[in-house]
Amino acid sequence: MKKIFETLRKYRNKKFFKKSSQYKFFIENRGILSSYSSLSKFMDVENEYDLICSNIVIKSLINKEEIESLITEEYFKKGIVSEEEISNNIKEKLTKFPYVKFDDYNIYIPIFNRTTNTIFSENYHLLNETPYDNILKNINAFLIDPFETYGFDLFSSMFTELIKISEDSTTTAFFDYELNVVLIINKQGRLDNIIYIFDRYIFSMNRTHVIERLLPIIEAYYKNDKRNFIKLLYKYRFISRFEYLLMDKN
Repeated sequence: MKKIFETLRKYRNKKFFKKSSQYKFFIENRGILSSYSSLSKFMDVENEYDLICSNIVIKSLINKEEIESLITEEYFKKGIVSEEEISNNIKEKLTKFPYVKFDDYNIYIPIFNRTTNTIFSENYHLLNETPYDNILKNINAFLIDPFETYGFDLFSSMFTELIKISEDSTTTAFFDYELNVVLIINKQGRLDNIIYIFDRYIFSMNRTHVIERLLPIIEAYYKNDKRNFIKLLYKYRFISRFEYLLMDKN
C-alpha cells in the first residue's frame, strides 16, 4: 500500500497545515526550544506528526516554567500560611494545566519521568535537594523520550487535539480534525503512516460524522485490504474522483 500513501501525501491540501492553530502555536512558541540543546531537533517540523510532537514538547516546557513560578509564588507566602495550605493551593491550581493520565497519575511535564513529575506536583521541597536542585537550571540530565515512555496515552491526552479512532495489537489510529489527517502511531510512540484526507481536488468537504465514516476505512487499513481501502475513501468522500481513479489504477 506504499504507493497509496505516497499519492495521498502528494495531492494533500497543504493549506490545512500552515493555516492551523497548531502550526501558529508552534511558530509563536518554538523559541523556547532554543534554550535546550537536547530539544533543538523539535524546532523544525516536516509533517503533521512532527508538528504534534514538537507542540507536546513545547507545552511540556511551558508547563514546567509556569509550575515553577506557581511553586515559587506559593512558597513566598510561607510563614503566613501552613505547608499544608501551600500544597493544597498548588494542587488546586494545577488543575488548569494540560496533563497526560498515566497509570492513574497526572503527568504535567511528559519530558520527565513519573518520579521527576512528582517533584513538581507533590514533593516540592525536593527542588532544594540534590539532584533536583539542578533541574531549574539544567534539565538535560532529567530528559526522557516522552513518546516512547507514555506512548498512546500521550497522544490521546490534553497535550494534543487527536481523537482515537481504532487500534490493533501494535498501533493506534488517531484523527486530527484541524489537520485532516489520520496518524497511525505504534507502541514506541513513532509514526507508522499518515493518511491524508480531503485532497486539493475536493472543493466541498463533508465534515459530518467524520469518525464514523473513518472507522470502516481504518478497518480496511488494518486488514491490509488495499482495494477496499481506496473504495471506502472515495465512497465516504474523503478523496476526490481524480485521486480515486489515480490510485485505483495502481
